[in-house]
Amino acid sequence: MALFLRLVVTVCLLQATAWAKASGSQAEFGVVEQLEVMVPLSDGALLATNLFLPDGKGPWPAVLERTPYDKGGGDNDNARFFAERGYAYVVQDVRGRFDSEGVFDPVRAEASDGYEVQAWVAAQPWSDGSIATTGGSYVGMTQWQPAPLGHPAVKSMLTVVTGASFYDVAHGQGALPLALGALWAMFVTDPPGYDASTRDLDAALKLLPLSTLDVGATGRQIPFFRNWLAHPTRDEYWKPVAADRYEQIDVPVLHVGGWYDIFAVDTIADYEGMVARAPSKKTR
Repeated sequence: MALFLRLVVTVCLLQATAWAKASGSQAEFGVVEQLEVMVPLSDGALLATNLFLPDGKGPWPAVLERTPYDKGGGDNDNARFFAERGYAYVVQDVRGRFDSEGVFDPVRAEASDGYEVQAWVAAQPWSDGSIATTGGSYVGMTQWQPAPLGHPAVKSMLTVVTGASFYDVAHGQGALPLALGALWAMFVTDPPGYDASTRDLDAALKLLPLSTLDVGATGRQIPFFRNWLAHPTRDEYWKPVAADRYEQIDVPVLHVGGWYDIFAVDTIADYEGMVARAPSKKTR
């Protein structure tokens, strides 16, 4: 499962680079790397951030990627590619993941955190005040969540195999799918260095009752997973993470999906929702 999730994230990031390379653009700048920059939030939490800046005068438009899958876990070729072509590339660990402070409760802080980070990026001396957000799967959700808040610096979104409504993403076509929900919950809460290949996944998914599956499979409670089980319908618990408020999203979105992707329905719903309800012609 861990390998699968890492592959999904890698494919999403590589797609953006592949499209840019297809245009025939050439590198124009060297790259200045500023690693482990701690971005402060209003509640005092610090989010670990890597910056890849063109080695030139600037200021630059920025590309923002916020991830729960380790900002430094790859080779950063994608970030360097854009920096070489005149974009400041910003990649950040979301709250509670890897080098960022706070508690990770999937998606629930991404609207406010994302908005504050967008404001921080726009205010930096190397930024020209314009931001494009990018990424797939959960990284796509970190784009959708702050979108209805409408930070004016955000000029475009590239969302790949993802969805604006976290309830719909988490529940597929009805019930919470254990092969996604439970295993992903284990994956993102495993302690550093844990070898997930040692876990018997088939045995874990057969544990009953579901309300204690987390303890049976990992030896620890996973509070957000228990909350998901306790709220099987789209009730008030899910309302704060329902970003499918398309009438409030006045920014162009490029939707990328796949016919056999697990979030294909969500991608199509988001596209149709923006076409029908976005507030201006430029975003429909």
